[in-house]
Amino acid sequence: MKKFILLFSVLLLLASCEQTSGEKTAYVNNETLFEEFEAFSASTERFDKKQQQLQEEAQREGQKFQQKVQEFQENFQNMSEKEAEETQTQLIQEQQRLETAMQQQESQLRNEMNQTQDSLENILMTKVKEYAEKNNYSYVFGMNENYNLIYANDSKDITEDVLDLINKKD
Repeated sequence: MKKFILLFSVLLLLASCEQTSGEKTAYVNNETLFEEFEAFSASTERFDKKQQQLQEEAQREGQKFQQKVQEFQENFQNMSEKEAEETQTQLIQEQQRLETAMQQQESQLRNEMNQTQDSLENILMTKVKEYAEKNNYSYVFGMNENYNLIYANDSKDITEDVLDLINKKD
């Protein structure tokens, strides 16, 4: 309840600042920006494909490994104890190598995704800042499902203008 009162007070303060100081404010819908930011959508598609390829590769490698395990189980009766132990050790090592390789590839993909997302967020923030400065906005708020902005008049929504700016083909 205290957080709500504090938030409500801050919003009232901001509203009164705009009315008395003549400062312009606006907001953008963060979810819409990311959903309709063409570079972000293309990046998401690219990483989805890469992740799908990784999963398919993991499945192929897993099937090859399972086939080796099955062969070992079928031939186990005909192996000497030493040969069975060596083969079992080799299979365990191969399984560990496969798991490690897949974890490294997944980690590399996650890092690449994070770097790309950070870069796109920087582009987006730069464009919002450019738009705000060009149009004399003192504040541009972000609205999302977490209710960072409780209420906003639709006339203050500059999401479409920013989308036009970031998706603009030079």
